[in-house]
This record gives sequence, structure tokens and C-alpha cells, in this order.
Amino acid sequence: MVSKSNMAKHRKVCGKKKPPKTRKVINRESYTRHKDIIHNKRFEQRLYDRFRRLEGEKAISSGLRKKLAGVEEQLALLKQASSVKTQLEEERENRIKAEKQKLKEQIVKQVVQIKDLKTAADD
Repeated sequence: MVSKSNMAKHRKVCGKKKPPKTRKVINRESYTRHKDIIHNKRFEQRLYDRFRRLEGEKAISSGLRKKLAGVEEQLALLKQASSVKTQLEEERENRIKAEKQKLKEQIVKQVVQIKDLKTAADD
């Protein structure tokens, strides 16, 4: 008598078309499931770690942006103060020049008056 294959035996007993899984197949499938679970966990952990790193970098960059904004504000204030300072210096120089010009004119008038008095006294 010829021995029947596993499939034939299985069909005769269960009436199903697929043969029963051998221990080797069961172990292989459970191992692949196990590997997939590990890979998924590793992948999730990598994603989580990357997300945390990006969050940290974002926090650092936002802190740097705030500091940079503060520095830019201070720079703008310094520029404004320096422009006000230069304007004040220019106004001061202009006032000094105007006062010098007035004094020169007064001296010239006094010299002219003295010359007139001398010419009047000589006559």
C-alpha cells in the first residue's frame, strides 16, 4: 500500500484543502512575527528619539531666535542713539560756528568804530 501524502491525510480527516503546518513552518512564522515586532519597536523608538531630538533642536533654535531678536533690538537702539548723538554734535558745532561768526562781526564793527573814531580825532 502506498502511503498517502500529508495533504491527502489532512483532506480525509478535516475536509480542508490546506495541509497542517509542520513544526518547522510554525517556528519560522512565529520567528518572523517576532522579528517584525522587534523591527517595529526599533522603528518606533527611532522615530520617537528623532522626534525628541528635533524638539530639543527646535527649543534651542527658538531660544537663539529670541536672543537674536533681543540683540537686534539693542543694536537698533544703539544705532538710534548714535544717530541722535551725531545730530546733537552737528547742532553743537553749528551753534559754535554761529557764535564765532557773531563774535567776528562784532569785532569787525568795533574795529570799524575805532577807525572812525581815530579818523574823527585826527581831523
